[in-house]
Order: sequence, then structure tokens, then C-alpha cells
Amino acid sequence: MKTLFWLPLDLPKFEYSDEIIADFNGKIATNAPAFLAQKLTENGSPYAKSNWRNDLTASQSKLKEYIDAHLPFDDIVNIKVHHPNSKGSLHIDFVVPKDNPEFFKHNEENEPCGYRLVLSGARSGDLIIKNSSGNQYPQLPEDTDWYIIGFTNVLHSITHRCPNRYIIFCHGWINKEKHDIIINRSLEKYKDYAVWS
Repeated sequence: MKTLFWLPLDLPKFEYSDEIIADFNGKIATNAPAFLAQKLTENGSPYAKSNWRNDLTASQSKLKEYIDAHLPFDDIVNIKVHHPNSKGSLHIDFVVPKDNPEFFKHNEENEPCGYRLVLSGARSGDLIIKNSSGNQYPQLPEDTDWYIIGFTNVLHSITHRCPNRYIIFCHGWINKEKHDIIINRSLEKYKDYAVWS
């Protein structure tokens, strides 16, 4: 479904968002200067399979349990807390295929596959997506905290400094069958919110 750029997800709400934010330290560097980040997976070569850190807090351990139970990953690559500290520029998240050509191809074949959990922040107006019709400002419904976005094909950014915005950024090897079930279920429920190419 490469033409699907962004979609709210029919997934249960995560109940420990405030605790994840309270545990945020922002000490782990990111290559995106507009963000502070805290990686919850082990550091390794870019886009390599990884494991959860062994020093997770209680709330981070709850997040691990949630992701293991609800997201369609056969292997995780990168799970982190993102917190914007300035307005970002339009960008695509995964643009260097040579860093892991096999994983890049896997992402392309399963787009959209960037799972995001909004821990805190506005449900519309903070995020901008550029498609063939111009700038889109997606809206996250009240009954979910999750959305999905394309990793290899979707230009997006934060529209302004968002001091209250905290996001869980999830990247992994997709289980296509489970992934497609989530996408199709979510399209049925949230088709009016979807952003297409």
C-alpha cells in the first residue's frame, strides 16, 4: 500500500505514557538535530537487528511488553522516545539504502511501516505531511494514540517547536501477515483520517 502515507491505527491505548515521559533523559544523540532522543534498544550498526536495553525502567518495560504483544515485528531494529526541541525540516526517515539494502527493500515492500505512539502533544497541527496535493495536517482521533507513516517515501516534519510532544518511534522487521491485518482493520475504522499519496 505504498500510496497510503499516514493512518491512525486501531490499537489499544498505552496506559503508561506519563511515566515514559517522566523517565525521559534525552541523552542519547540522534542524527536529526531537531530532536532529543532516548534509545530503548541497544546501539549497533545502522539498521541492524537489535534487542531491548537491559536497563529499562518499569514504565519502559511496560512499553516493551506492549510492543511485543501488539506490534507486528519479527525483529526490532530501533525503538526510541523522540522529543522535538525545534521546528524540523521536511524529511524522509530512511533514505540511505546502502546502510542496509535488505532492510531498506523490506521497508519499501511493507510501506507504510513506521509505527508511532503519541505519548503527549497535539492530535493535529504539529505534524505536516507533503503529498501530491500539497501540505497535509493529519488528525489523530481521540480513541487511539497510534499512527503509521511511510519510512522510505513520505516527506514529513514538525510544523513548529512542540515542547509537549513526545513520540515513541518504532522500526523493525515487519511480519507482513500481522501488519496487513492491522492496516486493513485500521483503514476500515479510520478511512476518513487517512492521508494518501
